[in-house]
Amino acid sequence: MIRLSTLLVMGCWVLSGQSCPMSRSELIRNIGTKPLVALLPWIRECKVAAVADAALKAEVESRIDKASPLYADSLKQNRDVIWDVIVKYSPKAPRAEPSLQTDERKYSTIEGLYYRWIPPGQYEIGCLDQSKECENDEPIRKGTISSGFWMGETEVTQSAYRLVMGGKNPSHFKGTKLPVDSVTWSEASQYCSLVGGGGRLPSETEWEYALRAGGKEQRYGDLESIAWYSGGSSHKVGGKVANRWGLNDMLGNVWEWTASKDDTGSYVLRGGSWVDDPAKVRASYRNGRLPVGRYSVIGFRCLRELIP
Repeated sequence: MIRLSTLLVMGCWVLSGQSCPMSRSELIRNIGTKPLVALLPWIRECKVAAVADAALKAEVESRIDKASPLYADSLKQNRDVIWDVIVKYSPKAPRAEPSLQTDERKYSTIEGLYYRWIPPGQYEIGCLDQSKECENDEPIRKGTISSGFWMGETEVTQSAYRLVMGGKNPSHFKGTKLPVDSVTWSEASQYCSLVGGGGRLPSETEWEYALRAGGKEQRYGDLESIAWYSGGSSHKVGGKVANRWGLNDMLGNVWEWTASKDDTGSYVLRGGSWVDDPAKVRASYRNGRLPVGRYSVIGFRCLRELIP
């Protein structure tokens, strides 16, 4: 058995010249290109400057999967160990205000997806910060959500869509964990109805209330950490940091159908997508399409009153 002191020496020798604590980019750069016996002691000794959030975990997993053949087997066999060490030796993420937290999470067996409880409360939505990004159709509105509801933790995946819709998958981009895309408004509405528990598409008020989770900012974090945008395709759901109520991909990845119509009669879309610039990837931005349209940038998530 190799002593820890020996590993530390090996780690410092193999990874010499790195700054401490290491940056996010330094950590990712070295994973997959260094042996496990050097990597782990280096993390323990040097520590990590970046918060160990969902986005970092996704990057770490990706790097391990693409590791050099020399180190691939040991890294893949110990991926959980590597992540546990990163978590232990990285700063803790700031806690949300207790009043804005909820740990209620339920699994929908018919879909194979998780839902998050969205508590009732007062809302203030629209262009709250009066920024230059805002447009004329984003008025500030106040009101009350009188009854709580369950909201899909992620956008509906292609795997879930096939389960519920008898094997159908209209998506342009294929992948079981990718959000279903190219789905019409009627198909999205039908899916939500079929999963039961009062399932339906959220209104745009309910959608923005759930996204903001009691906050007033246009984005619930740094855009790089919370959203897929300005890219070339959709991504696996849940790969970015969630909002205060545990909802992933509320911004970016794919636009989401809502139950609301705009002044032209089109159904309102929210959230922005993998192809959009940052100005459209924010809480109060509104888009709209006719219900029969199929687009690779459009998906959805469901709202349910009950989860059996």
